[in-house]
Amino acid sequence: MPVPQPPLPGLAPGAAHPPLHFDLLVTATGAAAHGWLAAATDLPVDGGGFVRVGPTLQVPGAAAGGRVFAAGDCAAVDGGGGGGGGGGVPKAGVFAVRQGPVLSANVAAVAAAARRPLPPRAGSRGEPATTAAAGKGADCVRVRRLRTFHPQRDFLSLLATGDGRAVGTKWGHAVEGRWVWALKDAIDRRWMRRFLLEESGGGRRRKNGEGGGGRGGTGTTP
Repeated sequence: MPVPQPPLPGLAPGAAHPPLHFDLLVTATGAAAHGWLAAATDLPVDGGGFVRVGPTLQVPGAAAGGRVFAAGDCAAVDGGGGGGGGGGVPKAGVFAVRQGPVLSANVAAVAAAARRPLPPRAGSRGEPATTAAAGKGADCVRVRRLRTFHPQRDFLSLLATGDGRAVGTKWGHAVEGRWVWALKDAIDRRWMRRFLLEESGGGRRRKNGEGGGGRGGTGTTP
């Protein structure tokens, strides 16, 4: 039986909402954007202050000029379809991790295009071309093709409860128990093994073909 607890100080329960007694309270507030993104830059942000990006993780608009990218929790992916508010991508590590290869490839592509001389536009009589893949500023670069980030529809979320058990949720279903903690522990250890370094040098070590990652994703919390 739970031990009765007094109501939290400063909370006055209404008639329709009697006080709730609990042994442990966990508050999960989610991600919040840094205020300077909206206050100190001219980059486009959404209603929560997160930097808007398209499917290629490029920040749109002339201010970015096709040269600015954002990924992870600071970014709001337009039309991501990943289950977040407004059809965007939720703030979860699994999405940030899977944006990494897309971000790396696209930054490299833009950097390579910036080093190449651009062919003149039709009718320009040899003037340098400045049309960009994203944005219309004079400093834009032209990139023929960039990779697109495709978020998964759902992901496994695992939360350890500190007593050798864990809670897991996916597809609207929840499970709990010691086996869920064992699953979380195995996933976390496999993930960390991907970043072990050889004792004799700085090379990355891979075991049993790890390092590719499957289609399923997890967001786990200690």
